[in-house]
Amino acid sequence: MDTLMKILRFVVLVTLVAFPTRVTSLLGQTTAGHTLAVFYVVPSGIAYEKPVHERIIDATLDIQAWYQCATGGLTWQLAFPEVVHVYFADQTREFYRDNGDWWGSLLGEMGSKGLPIWSPGTVTAIWARGAGFWAGAAQGCGEECGTALLGVEAFPEFNNPDWSGAQCPDGAGVAAWPCTPEGAFGHELGHTLGLPHPYDVPATSAVAFHSIMQTHWNYPNFAPASESPWGFLTLERQTVRVNPFMYLNINLFQSHPGCDVVNLPDNGPVPTAAFELSSEGLSVSTVNNSVDATLYYWTIGDGTLSNDLSPMHIYAQPGTYTVGLRTSGDNSMMALAERTEILGACPAFPVRSRIRQGPGGNDDEFKLKGTFTLSPTSNGISPT
Repeated sequence: MDTLMKILRFVVLVTLVAFPTRVTSLLGQTTAGHTLAVFYVVPSGIAYEKPVHERIIDATLDIQAWYQCATGGLTWQLAFPEVVHVYFADQTREFYRDNGDWWGSLLGEMGSKGLPIWSPGTVTAIWARGAGFWAGAAQGCGEECGTALLGVEAFPEFNNPDWSGAQCPDGAGVAAWPCTPEGAFGHELGHTLGLPHPYDVPATSAVAFHSIMQTHWNYPNFAPASESPWGFLTLERQTVRVNPFMYLNINLFQSHPGCDVVNLPDNGPVPTAAFELSSEGLSVSTVNNSVDATLYYWTIGDGTLSNDLSPMHIYAQPGTYTVGLRTSGDNSMMALAERTEILGACPAFPVRSRIRQGPGGNDDEFKLKGTFTLSPTSNGISPT
């Protein structure tokens, strides 16, 4: 089991969370298929904290987006419409600590309530208040289920040293460990998909420190030069690509469009990523000219994405957008092509105006000079 590692984070979406009710069973309340069920566990004697709940939601959405970029287009399908469900546990945090060190007592209790613990078709991620810097995970049911358990105290703003045993250090990346929650989350979820620590595998040991499965405190962009590029290794992407919990076409806000391309270790030829882009107004069309690719992942520049061969898109407003295309071959080697486009902008032009004032309209002359830009959303002009 890992003892938690990883990052300082930024919020992707703001989600309002109503005060929860006690959970007894979630049958009929989850998304069909292979899903990720995320829980915020509140032991007896500890109050529910809305900011903690919202923070776990943010972390879940952030990791979901990062997985999609780092894998080249695949990510988790979330089980709950509200993203994170709250479970009010029966026992105190001291009970779970002293009886099976959380893993041995909490999981059994939750499973007895009909919650999806070691349930085929579900990976369950548990954030437990009072579990300190606990972090661990395992795959089960063949590859049909898994469980990850992490302590809420890994979030620096919610760390209670009386429960975790230490203060969170200042800093980012490895300097922030063990208060690096998102990286630990992504790392433990990787274990539920069957990914080992790459340093323990001969085929990946030489490049292990380029992987979230080894140095998850680097998440999302704190890897030093010696560990860059950083993300999922090629052989890890191959494992993830055939896992039933990874889906194409998951609609989300892509907050990590610039994640690294990691072609380590070398696993053969790299596909070509190439495309043409044409625009009219706020609409763009693409023509995919890539070669030897079997997986396509587009980041459109406004948070939207596509796994289509040649997508079309209409932007909500004028601006400068970078369109990126990641292509992957069957060997999971990846290529990236990008193009920046300015859309909806109108050219600026000089304007001179002569004004005459006075009784005859022909004395007290002065001139105004300026540059104006046509507004695409109005009938007038606005000065710049």
